[in-house]
Amino acid sequence: MVTTLEAYRALFAQSGSVSVRGEASPSYLDCYREAIPRIHALIPQAKMIILLRHPTARAFSEYVHLVRDGRESLTFRESLEAEDRRMAAGWRRIWAHKARGRYYEAVKAYLTEFGRENVGVWFYETLRDDPAKTYRQICQFLGVHDEFVPAFHSVNVGSIPRWNRLHQWLNHASPGLKWLRQQIPPRWRTRVRQAIDRMNLSPISMSSADRAYLDAYYSDDIARLQHLLPSLDFSPWNAQEVAARTAPRVERTRVYNSSPLHDRSASSGGTISDDGGP
Repeated sequence: MVTTLEAYRALFAQSGSVSVRGEASPSYLDCYREAIPRIHALIPQAKMIILLRHPTARAFSEYVHLVRDGRESLTFRESLEAEDRRMAAGWRRIWAHKARGRYYEAVKAYLTEFGRENVGVWFYETLRDDPAKTYRQICQFLGVHDEFVPAFHSVNVGSIPRWNRLHQWLNHASPGLKWLRQQIPPRWRTRVRQAIDRMNLSPISMSSADRAYLDAYYSDDIARLQHLLPSLDFSPWNAQEVAARTAPRVERTRVYNSSPLHDRSASSGGTISDDGGP
């Protein structure tokens, strides 16, 4: 965890003479009241990229992430109903599924502080469905060349484990897992992990009642966003597409980049995560 300015600057120590440097965190949007003054004080000319996911889908994805990690035992509706109580008791914001999806005030604050010319807003759904096009648009916004195109792939597609102990063992370093990893040739490690995930991870879907509840809850905030961002095409969030896009895909969760069994050196290109976060 980075807690000092020196540690933050050290993250870019190996960046060399590149013209643009950047990093990302969903917390900058969620904790905008604290983040904006600090960012502006240190980098007033910063360009901000805001990637928004439909809040109903975002809330459920975040919930699935907690279930998969063994940090949530309530049903989705129970977790929504417990949110205010949990926040009052000092729980971390990752359990604030509803509140974290109300984007309007945060987006407005960034536009006000940094100016519309320095704040670019895109949809997660657009990035997921056409990553190359979205990548080119972001490069244009940043004023950098787009000749280099990374290999895009999705990770953490929302699923939960059939055997939770197996999932936890695979995702936490242990002597036994280290030994097993050493027995598998590097070129086969990713394939082995994929096979295990296909066996162990299964998709989970949101109920139509929960979806309708959240769609209604967010309707006013989305309307204000549309008024705030009149040039942004909100069609990825229209009513017909919401039902299809909030349902998880039939593919399994891929969490290889965080697993000790996976050879990190074999990973490259851009990743599109289906875990929670704006």
